[in-house]
Amino acid sequence: MTTHRAHAARSSPCLQQGLTLIELMVGLLIGMLVSLAAVTSLGFSRLASSTVGDSTRLHEDASTAFRIIGHHMRQAGAQRLLNAGGGRVHFNAVYVGYGSAANPHALEGVNAPNGPDTLRVSHDIEPLITATDCLGNAPTKKQQDDGFTTLSNVFSVVNGSLQCAGSAENQTASLIQGVEDFQVRYAVRDSATDTLQYRDAPVDWNAVEGVMVCLQLVGELGGQPTAPVVGCDGNPTAQDGRVRRAFWRVFQLRNADA
Repeated sequence: MTTHRAHAARSSPCLQQGLTLIELMVGLLIGMLVSLAAVTSLGFSRLASSTVGDSTRLHEDASTAFRIIGHHMRQAGAQRLLNAGGGRVHFNAVYVGYGSAANPHALEGVNAPNGPDTLRVSHDIEPLITATDCLGNAPTKKQQDDGFTTLSNVFSVVNGSLQCAGSAENQTASLIQGVEDFQVRYAVRDSATDTLQYRDAPVDWNAVEGVMVCLQLVGELGGQPTAPVVGCDGNPTAQDGRVRRAFWRVFQLRNADA
């Protein structure tokens, strides 16, 4: 009985078979196809990830620039109140912005037909209140003692960088990188139709009620799947494998006479 069990436990040599050459080749081919699909999927995933990352960075940079520009645009032309005695107050008549006492205006710009524009914005401040320019600088003690309490900010593009020059002399800093174009148009109300018209350079800066700003940004990485984008000048941007976006924002001048 014991001998019979040992014999039954052995496998028959006829039932032990390996893979044929054809089966082995088919298995290798399937493995190669799976590996190729995995590598291709990884490449597309990395490309899509880099494209999304570049596009997200452009949106964040535009948001940062518009936040800084908008902060000062909303204060453009602001004048502090001064005590006139007898319980009365009046606006500071010393503030003239970029104009003169006879023709004060809080902003001005330089229109460059074949390049980025330049925008200048200013407003009056109260010496007892801490106010800063686009670089975070407040007027110096000497400036306050001398009565110069105007904050001015100049936004321009230099070597692909949106820069801001604040009130302090010779102090300029970059706000964002990768700027291809910076266009500014000014909203002026047409007296005949009572509608706002956007112009490159208004005749009267005091008639400006709002400012339209366009930022055209370009990504850092090449070889991206891109789609045609209309730039700040109204023309399609270049298709060189880098992500491009054009961002528009309109700011109302709160201290302008409508």
